[in-house]
Amino acid sequence: MNKGKIHLYEGKGESEAALGIILRKIGFCIKNSLMTNPKEKVFMLRFPLEKKKTYFQDIAIEALQKKFPLFIESALILCSKFFSNNKCTTFDKKETMRGWDIAKGAIVSNLYSLIFIENIQNILEMNVISEEEITKTLNEKPDSIEIIITGKNFPKSLIALSDVHIKFIHSKTKPFSWQTNSGKTINNLQNNIEVFSSSNSIYALGKALQAIGKGISQDKSHRVLILQWLGSKDGYSEDASIEALRECYPNLVDHLRSGRDEKICKIKIIEQDYIDAERAWEIAKAAILSGLYKTIILDKLNTALDLQLLSGEEIYSVLLKKNKETKVIITGNSTTFRPPYLNIASSHLRVKTYKHYLDLGINPRPGIDF
Repeated sequence: MNKGKIHLYEGKGESEAALGIILRKIGFCIKNSLMTNPKEKVFMLRFPLEKKKTYFQDIAIEALQKKFPLFIESALILCSKFFSNNKCTTFDKKETMRGWDIAKGAIVSNLYSLIFIENIQNILEMNVISEEEITKTLNEKPDSIEIIITGKNFPKSLIALSDVHIKFIHSKTKPFSWQTNSGKTINNLQNNIEVFSSSNSIYALGKALQAIGKGISQDKSHRVLILQWLGSKDGYSEDASIEALRECYPNLVDHLRSGRDEKICKIKIIEQDYIDAERAWEIAKAAILSGLYKTIILDKLNTALDLQLLSGEEIYSVLLKKNKETKVIITGNSTTFRPPYLNIASSHLRVKTYKHYLDLGINPRPGIDF
């Protein structure tokens, strides 16, 4: 049996990455008929940073909970206004202690295969639970449990205990303006184009979950397209969970995966790879220009560009013409050159990996890594 790992994600975008793994885990269990297996349950504990803010991913998670009520459990720990040691009330401290008691109980119970604890700094900053207590509980966790923790400024003891430590860093975007064919001036900072430079799809999956939740909450009008390049058509666990959401909301989610059933690299490119990439781009281009979708996720488009399967200039010119209300999220690694559409992106997020068990030669695990 594979030993469960401890993941630490920090920086803006960390929750999306964690949600992506949860979506992948759900898909793995659907695909392998494990949704009724009590040993595969998922538990989510959230400490939201703002009490009144709407978190659209919660709505999508609720949709999955309705479909699989015995598989996903969650708890939401609210404060009087926001978590802060300087401005906290007695109620806030009691809620924080209650939240940690729930987390600790979930860990020691060994009833779950995956536990997600969001914004753990809210526990630490209240000074009601010690760092030693948290690290001791995590260190003594059952081997079968995978734990994903998000937050910021992780203490050294927690980093030392972790198997994965990743930071999401926002690169500064230079202001850039251009005129549309109608003569209207658009600024890139308001252009709704997000670029995420990483080969891992988990951020894209988390963003997809948020977008689907937004669609569910807004009279089903927020249509979402998830288009993925360079991936196996059969080997990715998240496809099953996306399909489950499609079954619940068939008019809300469209999903297409393009590519051969093997990893593609520069020395192994064949003619079919160019055809697959171009076909997927033609679908993406039509979707971008149609205005029918509110959110379009182009997963690993950066990588397809890096492999020179597509033209960056054409992508750039199409994105210049898109409706401002349509959000486009582009992911994937680009190691050879800088994609030209970074100039018109409203945000650029990159990943810094401080430690990861895959770098130690441990094999990728289904339901977590793919």
